[in-house]
Amino acid sequence: MSARFSGQVVGLKGTLVELTLDAPPGRVPLFTNFGGATTIAQPTDRTLFLAPLPPARPPASGARLQADATLSRKELDDAALADVVAGLAPGRGGAILETGIKALDFLCPLRDGGVLGVFGGLGVGATVLLGELIHRLKDGWQTLNVVYAMRGADAPQAQGLRAQAVDEGLGEFDRNGRVTIAWVPASSASDPGGPEAAVAGSFHAALLLSPGLTVRGIYPAVDGLRAASTALAAGDAGADHVEVWRRYREALGRTRELMADVAFWELVALKSRRANERFQAFEADRLARLAASDRQLVTRVRKVERYLTQPFHIAAPFTGMPGQTVSRHETVRTVAAILDGRFDHVPEQALTFKGSVQP
Repeated sequence: MSARFSGQVVGLKGTLVELTLDAPPGRVPLFTNFGGATTIAQPTDRTLFLAPLPPARPPASGARLQADATLSRKELDDAALADVVAGLAPGRGGAILETGIKALDFLCPLRDGGVLGVFGGLGVGATVLLGELIHRLKDGWQTLNVVYAMRGADAPQAQGLRAQAVDEGLGEFDRNGRVTIAWVPASSASDPGGPEAAVAGSFHAALLLSPGLTVRGIYPAVDGLRAASTALAAGDAGADHVEVWRRYREALGRTRELMADVAFWELVALKSRRANERFQAFEADRLARLAASDRQLVTRVRKVERYLTQPFHIAAPFTGMPGQTVSRHETVRTVAAILDGRFDHVPEQALTFKGSVQP
């Protein structure tokens, strides 16, 4: 596709360019090559963010840009991605922003006005998660910036998914005043160490959405070992939260070692429908062979994974389950109770896609 667009530079944040278009921004698809830059977000009705422009001298504020926009699969390197984050929200962010989404509030608590990095590519429930965040924050006073990092090769499909999400009412993507979403083709998008490295750099929180969890029906598919937050690293989330989070990560890491299955991940990579069947058969056989103490550990970790699933408000018309909200304090307390064995008699299904639960 190719079309001509023009606009005026209204802001420069580092090497990030903010452009006001002469026409409604809906005409400009994401990931288009706009005069050498890549379009990544449209947070208002008239404004477009561009990834850093290539010339040595960035355009001055007030300058006009005009170009033929063509689809770009160019990936931003780590330095350019850091510029995007710094341009969206410089500084350390504000107080902890509670979303009521258990997996986020426990595994990677967000900061008011901060930047959340979402890694993991397509087909792992990212658009639904982003739509739910928008829904939950739209009427409040807190704000959030999201950088959804994906592979450049996924740009054409991502365009279609974003348009479909808007058509189906999954949030007013990119234009909501409380949540700004930047869809960024980035070289680190599929890096399994991305979230930890991102938080060590400039993100305030980051997570990896795992296809290994989606094939097991776990949503949101936040990988507990690939989620990080400055609120946890700095201890701002509170001593109790940090302690339970560390206990869970240690237990989850041990579970991954005990239940490692190369064949399962090969099927996941191939997007095979047999992946979940393989997981269930392997899990039953491996659990039977484990020592009692290891079996107990694995079972409790599985229950935490199930507890961290949750019905979303925006998905209620499709699932028939009303959305649920759980406080961060209650989530931390319940995860601790599961790890302590107080839910040993409760079946996993009783914890799956629920809000608050009782032992």
